[in-house]
Amino acid sequence: MSISETPVLVCLLYNRLLQWRVKANEWLKVYKFLMYPFNFRRYLLFISLWAHAMFLVTLLAYLDSL
Repeated sequence: MSISETPVLVCLLYNRLLQWRVKANEWLKVYKFLMYPFNFRRYLLFISLWAHAMFLVTLLAYLDSL
């Protein structure tokens, strides 16, 4: 790595960090929507979706191992 490549790498790293920050902000908005005004029905929906996703992941892993 030469000295001339350093600013490019710093810019790429900075852009990647900004992208991660935007993505984290999006997930934080989703989390706040689901949890902040604590709505039990919304909470149950979130848990149900999570359980279904984990079941599907487990099922796919099992079928893949056959």
